[in-house]
Amino acid sequence: MRILIVDDHPVVVTGCRALFTSDPSVEILEASDAKDGHRAYLQKHPDVTVVDVTLPDLTGFELSRRIRRDDPAAKIVMFSVSEDPACHSACNIDPL
Repeated sequence: MRILIVDDHPVVVTGCRALFTSDPSVEILEASDAKDGHRAYLQKHPDVTVVDVTLPDLTGFELSRRIRRDDPAAKIVMFSVSEDPACHSACNIDPL
């Protein structure tokens, strides 16, 4: 399985990578912004893409729209550590 992680925080990427280190069948791909994430998606065709809502160049929402435009079957997981209620509303999630 190939997983693309798009996040600009190295600690988050390291944590995500650590979740899968025990499974040799998982390949982790990384990108630190939406532009590189989109390019990596098109070149590597990951099975799952994990996208931070807040990226330095575009929002994770816009990156997801672009990926889904190119591949309507793309599997995308979005996450955020934001406590901003506007983000919760846009993500359609309940804050903890």
